[in-house]
Amino acid sequence: MNTRLAELCERAGDGDLDPAEDAELRALLADHGARAAVVEQRRAALLLAACWDERSAAMIGALARSASTVQRPSRIHLRIRARSARRRRFGIDWNMGRVLVAAAALMLAILGGRAWWQQPGDLPLIAAGTVTTSAGVPLGAGQSVPAGALVRNESSVEARLSWRDGTHIELAAGTTLEVAVGKQLRLEQGAVHCVVARQPEAQPLRVRTLQSETRVVGTEFTVTSDARVTRLAVASGTVLFTDLANQRITTVTGGGAASAGDQALPPALARGINLLVTDTNGGAWPADARGLRQLDAIAAAGFSFVRVVIPGKRRSAAEGLERGTLAALDALLDASAARGLACMVTPYPLEDTDPATARLDQQRVWPALAAHLAGRPAERMFFELSNDPRQTTAERRAQVAALVAAIRRPAPAHTLVIDTHMGLSGSTEALEAVLPVAESGIIYAVRFFEPVLFTHQGGAWIGEPYSTVASVPYPSDPQAVAAAVARTPAAQEALARYGAERWNAARIDALLAAAAAWDERNHVPLVVTNFAAVAAASADARRAWMRDVRTACERHRLGWSLWQDSGVFSLWAGPTRDAFDLQTLQALGLRAAGP
Repeated sequence: MNTRLAELCERAGDGDLDPAEDAELRALLADHGARAAVVEQRRAALLLAACWDERSAAMIGALARSASTVQRPSRIHLRIRARSARRRRFGIDWNMGRVLVAAAALMLAILGGRAWWQQPGDLPLIAAGTVTTSAGVPLGAGQSVPAGALVRNESSVEARLSWRDGTHIELAAGTTLEVAVGKQLRLEQGAVHCVVARQPEAQPLRVRTLQSETRVVGTEFTVTSDARVTRLAVASGTVLFTDLANQRITTVTGGGAASAGDQALPPALARGINLLVTDTNGGAWPADARGLRQLDAIAAAGFSFVRVVIPGKRRSAAEGLERGTLAALDALLDASAARGLACMVTPYPLEDTDPATARLDQQRVWPALAAHLAGRPAERMFFELSNDPRQTTAERRAQVAALVAAIRRPAPAHTLVIDTHMGLSGSTEALEAVLPVAESGIIYAVRFFEPVLFTHQGGAWIGEPYSTVASVPYPSDPQAVAAAVARTPAAQEALARYGAERWNAARIDALLAAAAAWDERNHVPLVVTNFAAVAAASADARRAWMRDVRTACERHRLGWSLWQDSGVFSLWAGPTRDAFDLQTLQALGLRAAGP
């Protein structure tokens, strides 16, 4: 028995251990060899003393039976004192004897059945909701969760488990969790929100998943996990988060997040194109011959999904989605699915209204829309949450959290796409301001329209200098823009700057690489849901720009979706506007229809 263990056992016998030493002793006695050494030495001492103390003989038997007989709660600190006369009478080295007596008493507590953190009283009760064990046994409010039970929340509302020390956890709908003694939890799938009372340093609460282990002695946090990735978000306190793949340990404090695993972008979201449920003239998407031919061309070209946009002008703040809009949406989704296309649906915020009204509209529309679409296959149907660019970062985070919860109730299995509004600025500041949601099945979206002077040239809606320029070249350098500078006095400064910035494939790649780096750090997939240049641009320059953006996206494993409409960004060619030209498809790495 090592010196430190002997010292702690002696202090335990005198009742002098402080909490830190108590935790240290328990940690040392967690080792099987240390426990065995204490037991054997104590048994030897008791045998010597048995002739004068009948209780010692009884204790020898207790030690022999200690692994299975003591079942009562055992936060026990015993003080054992021998009479000094008897110490002298039998010549026992009682300095060591006192150590052994104290150790034996402590061992009766630790080995005598279950350790203090393994008592039935330390297993949780169902405080709210219901869960079902793997054997199909339902557990309701007031019932205890058996040690080692694998339970699942099969209801549509959260279930709460509570421990006697005030610790409680909330299981989201669809969550499967194994509850072992000592607040040792294994999250198989789903999400748990934990509020943890102060625990002994040596016995922290643990939440283990396939990819990680979270250890905490007192804090509030949420862990979400599935087969591919685990995410942690800490509300307060400090958590140790271990990535099991590389054994990297990260200290995460309140307001921070961490993740482990690899959540790959679903293959269905590799290559997409945007479609409006309503066209620019305000009519419902027509399931007519031209509309169906357009879908035929999209499928034949090799696009994997359509991003279906419901414009904000198609509803009112009071009414939400109109019945006719839902019918048009269903027709478009059915026709797309019939052609093997996955769908991403996004209702844009209300137009011409204040941010508060637009936010309330999203909160009204999404629960009903998610319930309406929940029956469609989760691997082929994606929901995109649009953000209002007028919101602050805090407002966006609050709205995203509320919408995720509202959508998850009717559609827990569907993947959600969160729009970050990274776009016209071309920087990654909007991404860095986003705190990844501690949920699985989340993808983040960015928009890419850089350089805006090229992609929005001649756009009257965006104002000067963009509205005053035309025939802007791409790639750019000072020589390439010289002619445009000479013929456009009102935009000479903007055009000269555009030339000096030297926009080309390398510059575009660098911007998208920065977005991909955020993707890698946070273990979240990223998709570029909008990129486009106006049809008024030079056809060759437009195709070169599309090729450079598409190539950079694919190099950095980002999904992409080309914005187009029936107006200034239209891609449709041919006399009936229902086909793509061959050069555009080649720029997008796609194939032409036909033999």
